Amino acid sequence: MINFLAKRILKLQVSNINRLVTYRVGVLKRHITTLSKISFYLFFACLSITSAWAARPEFIITIKDHLFYPARLVIPENTKVKLVIVNQDNTPEQFDSFDLNREKVIFAGKKSVVYVGPLSAGNYHFFGEYHPNSARGVVIVSNKNSKKEVVNVN
Repeated sequence: MINFLAKRILKLQVSNINRLVTYRVGVLKRHITTLSKISFYLFFACLSITSAWAARPEFIITIKDHLFYPARLVIPENTKVKLVIVNQDNTPEQFDSFDLNREKVIFAGKKSVVYVGPLSAGNYHFFGEYHPNSARGVVIVSNKNSKKEVVNVN
């Protein structure tokens, strides 16, 4: 009789351990499934963000002899654009624009990035704060259907 009870208790303990292990494995599988779904969605979210960044238009403005080249830059309407400003002078210059609400110091021989937009159609003036009489330019925002207008930057 004692032998029978010992076997029965042992069988119940093993059964309980099996249930506990099965439960833990099930919980672990659910967590792994949830984590894999999250990582899957994060991967595609990052992929779509990087493809959106890759599609962003990029324009280069060069500072040379305290002048901006090109002094007139035409960009598309309602689009965020990346302006890469390259300073080829031996002195720093500050890209400054009240219209664009941007201000950035570009050190000598360096380049920097300024994002602007999305902007509505119009003219947005910028200047070099350290040489405001010579370093001047304008960003002309226009849609593709409108004619390019001539703007005096001085």
